[in-house]
This record gives sequence, C-alpha cells and structure tokens, in this order.
Amino acid sequence: MNVLESIRISWRNIREHKLRSTLTTLGVIIGVAAVITFVTLGASLQADIVNTVAGGNAATMYVSAQSPSQNGIPNFGGTGGQTIFTQHDVDGIRSLDGVQAAVPESGMAASTVAFNGTSVGRQWVVVTSPSYFSVKDQQFVAGKSFRSGKREVVLNEPATRMFGDGNVSVGDKITVTRAATGQQINATVTGVVKASGESTLGISSGPTPRIFAPTDPFYQRTVNSPATNSTQRVYGRILVLSNNPARVDAVQGRVYTYLGEHSDARKLKSQNYKFKVTTQEELVNQVKRVSDTFTAYISGIALISLIVVPSASPTSCW
Repeated sequence: MNVLESIRISWRNIREHKLRSTLTTLGVIIGVAAVITFVTLGASLQADIVNTVAGGNAATMYVSAQSPSQNGIPNFGGTGGQTIFTQHDVDGIRSLDGVQAAVPESGMAASTVAFNGTSVGRQWVVVTSPSYFSVKDQQFVAGKSFRSGKREVVLNEPATRMFGDGNVSVGDKITVTRAATGQQINATVTGVVKASGESTLGISSGPTPRIFAPTDPFYQRTVNSPATNSTQRVYGRILVLSNNPARVDAVQGRVYTYLGEHSDARKLKSQNYKFKVTTQEELVNQVKRVSDTFTAYISGIALISLIVVPSASPTSCW
C-alpha cells in the first residue's frame, strides 16, 4: 500500500467517524497543552525559587542537625532539625578562622500578635541576634535592627500589613502573646525589612509575614551545656558568614571539624541525626533537584494522559 492510498483511507475514516475523530483530536490537543503547560510552570517555579534562595549572601552557611529522612530536602526558613546548638557552640564557631559572624536562629510560637486593637493568631517569631540581617543580607526599608536584651522587634513588609487597620510603622508597639505560657510581651518595632528569601517554595501567594526578635528576652528554651556545665539557651540552627566568599569551602570544613570534635551539639544530638553545613550554592542545587523532580513527575502524568486518551477512544460502538 502506497502513501497516497494510506492517506486516502485515513481521510475516509475521519469523515465516516467524525465524533470519534473529534474526541481523539481533542484528547491529543489537551494532552499536548498539558505537557507544555506543566513544563513551563515547572521551569518558572524553579526560576522563582532559585532567585529567592540565591538572593541571600553567597558567603552564608546554614548549620543544622538533620535526620536521614531530611537529607536532600532544602530548608526554606525553619530551624530544620534538632534544637541542640548552645551559646557555647555559637561562640566556638564564631571564633574559627575565616568566620566573620555566627548567629543563632530558633523560634517562638505566638498564639496572637496584636496591634492597635486588632490581633492575628498563630504567628512564628524568629529569635536571633541583631547581626542576623547582615548575615542574611536582608535590606531595611525603614528603621534598624533590634537590640539584645530589649523588648524590640523587626517586621518584614508583609507583617506590617497583616493587621488590616493600617500599616505598622517604626516606633509602633505590638503585643506578642507567648503560646506556651500565655505571657504577653509588649515590644517596640525598630525596623522593617524586605521580604526576601521567605516565600514558600516560590508560590505566588506572596511572602509570609515574619516577626524577628532578640533571643533575650523573648527566647526561654535552655539546656545544660556539657562543655561549661552551665545552663544556656539552645537553638535549632546557626547561620555562619565567611569573611571571604572564595573561602566558603574551607570555612565549611572547619565548622564540620568543630561540630564533630568540640561542640556541645555532638553530645546533645540523637544518634541517627547528622550535622549539615549547607552553603548557599548547595542550597540552590538542592532546590533545583527538588523542583526538577516535581516538574518531571507532573509532566510524566501529563504525558501518560497524552498517550492513553487517544488509545482509549471508543471504536467498537461506531
């Protein structure tokens, strides 16, 4: 059978079975459109996430203790593991050669946050040191950082708008109610930062409101330090800033050595947890791997539908 004869028979079948042909064509169009759409959305999502993550300081590292189930999963702002790093560990890492700054990071659950008679519920307050914002390369749009030992907070831009009855400004006071004890803390807003690096997986619903506060007096979680035999605050993560982006790998190695040989955390962590010192480059690569897997999975489903829909078109009833 020659090509022209095949085309003639095919065209005749199409004319004789118009509904079946229409449904088959429609299935193919929908399948192709789905594949193109999901691939495009996946690429856009990856670009959005990478831009969000890569917007931080290239010389920053994130120190945590993670379980095997967390391996390969990027951390987008939580403490990301066991809360086992004492102030002794923060000071020890800060003293390493090549380290410009080391700041703790943990959180305090707030049942409500109130401003000017309006309150919002279930907020997470990031507790850290004043130099946190320079380590994270977060830019102030107004005011300045809080001071240690003071009832002061910094908000990101979405947090200033979350109360509904007008934006919170520098100098205003908000009331944070500690979820664990019900204690109310009246705090003064000293600064407002841009909402960089805080969106959830780059989804376009917008950056999450964030409240930042000093560990003293907001944070109360403590543990006995094995190295000093004293009660110290204990944190879920340490942010480390290298004094030279070209020396990040060397500083990363020194941090690993300190954690494994001299830290309190090595005695406080669970046996199945492992230390993780993630550089900015590694974090970006983790994001890419996760988003690539997500895109491939969704695109695979669309591709299967493209194959199955035409082959499942009814034939016997025509």
